[in-house]
Amino acid sequence: MPGRHSAPRTARGRRPLVVVLAVVGAIVVLVGGGAAWAFTRGPLSSSRAAAMTTASPTHTPVPAPILDCKESVQAGDAAVAKAYQSYNDWYVHVKAQWDLDKGKITVPQAKHIWDVTHARGSLDVNAADASRIIYQREQDACGKVPSKVPAKYASAVKNCKSRAGLIDKTMTAGMQVGDEWADHVLKEHQKRTIDPYDYHLMWVKAVRKAPKALNAFKKAYTDYKKAPVCQLPRSS
Repeated sequence: MPGRHSAPRTARGRRPLVVVLAVVGAIVVLVGGGAAWAFTRGPLSSSRAAAMTTASPTHTPVPAPILDCKESVQAGDAAVAKAYQSYNDWYVHVKAQWDLDKGKITVPQAKHIWDVTHARGSLDVNAADASRIIYQREQDACGKVPSKVPAKYASAVKNCKSRAGLIDKTMTAGMQVGDEWADHVLKEHQKRTIDPYDYHLMWVKAVRKAPKALNAFKKAYTDYKKAPVCQLPRSS
């Protein structure tokens, strides 16, 4: 089976995910035009003063468990997006071997595909791991929403819970794909220290194993894309 997976080459150093959080302070400039007008034009009329001191309408806050559920779904959506990137690159990577075996592409074409997807490999794995960890911290939030909620939120909560369930299934499938992709990326970086024949056998085994996890994720992701949107009505 020809291709770069059959011979050693210089291993690339794994590039870790670096997350940089920039916090920018907001500067609020207060212009004193209103105050100057008050001093130059005399005291406010009683009606104007009353209007300015009238309290703003109060709003009933969204119940905390419902907000937690929505935030959990948002974290899940982000995690699924990263899992999909890993799925897509791993699929393209192994498909190059399938196409090469069938004579659909040449060895140079396959090597180009492997180079491009390998270049994203470490970023795929790190980004997927980071978003998954954030999601898992909030994963059970929708299950903690009481069975009885204010009527105005009933429909939204139902949609959020439905979406959360499909996110769980998609992430379960995505973790399997991610593990296989991460394992191959790691072996690629260690290729210089692995016997060429052993490396080739590991690659062949990975290619044969890949369809099961890839197909499971594809099915789960397709169902997830049909899930209702988790959108809460405005509080009042």
